[in-house]
Amino acid sequence: MNVFKRITKEGGFPVGLTSDTEAYDAWFQKQVKEALNSEDALSYSQVMDGAKDLIERKKRRA
Repeated sequence: MNVFKRITKEGGFPVGLTSDTEAYDAWFQKQVKEALNSEDALSYSQVMDGAKDLIERKKRRA
């Protein structure tokens, strides 16, 4: 589960992160690195193709 969804669902940070600043810093740096990782990123054309397909499917249902 995405950690940000978990924080929202559980109403707070995972146990241990709020009491140990070093653990929090390590956790935060890991989250930033994962967010900036572009290995799994989609290209602009892939995103646009997917959006166009979605729009067409929705139009057909209407």
